[in-house]
Amino acid sequence: MSNFLKALAKVGLVELDSSDQSSGAKGTSSARSAPEGEDEIERILRETQAALAASDDAASPAAASPASPPPAAPAAAAPPPRAAPAGALSAENSLDEIYMASGVPDSPFPVEKLLKMLEGLKALPAASRKAAVVALDSADENWSMADVILDAQRKTRALREEQLRLDNHLAATEAQAQTDIAAAERYLEQATATIREQIAELETLLQQEVQQVAEQKSQITLSLQSDRDSAVRQRGRLDDEIARIAQIPLTFGDSAT
Repeated sequence: MSNFLKALAKVGLVELDSSDQSSGAKGTSSARSAPEGEDEIERILRETQAALAASDDAASPAAASPASPPPAAPAAAAPPPRAAPAGALSAENSLDEIYMASGVPDSPFPVEKLLKMLEGLKALPAASRKAAVVALDSADENWSMADVILDAQRKTRALREEQLRLDNHLAATEAQAQTDIAAAERYLEQATATIREQIAELETLLQQEVQQVAEQKSQITLSLQSDRDSAVRQRGRLDDEIARIAQIPLTFGDSAT
């Protein structure tokens, strides 16, 4: 802990006794009473360092081991198909998936860890929070502020690339939707015109059928009337012949006996 106190003394957060400075090799240095608020800073830094050490131990059995090399950058994604299916963006990628897809390597001190630490120090003034982070950086040789800044820059770039991918995908989807809507409207216009043309043809065919049936009925009626007239004439002729022939039996019937 003496190295950590020396780091705090270096940034002016605590003062060390002269006996502490001369007996640094023994590791028994102690902080003199600091101005109001610095004891609280020291306590918070102790708790923060302990929490960070515990999280590092839980994450990896060898916390001081060098960071693993960054994964190979994935091949460029193929452009989305022109006919993108509806709801292609319904599944959201996690931040870790986005970082992995963009080839963001692991960091000795991720930016999220520093943000979490600053959240725990939010009760302190901004200058004190910054001084505490600088002191923690000086006390831990396993990472540097440059690692955190580089991690933040890489992840910001990956997130902006993901935003651009989403914007491009949405723009392509909207364009495809407009194309599909226009095609549907053209189909409806063509179908309507075709059906109306078929209706007009059917109406013409119906009129032709009506006219043909009317002509057939007229011909049947005329034929029937002609048969009736012929039957009347035939009956009249036969009646005349019967009457003419019947005169002979009436006239000469007695003579035949």
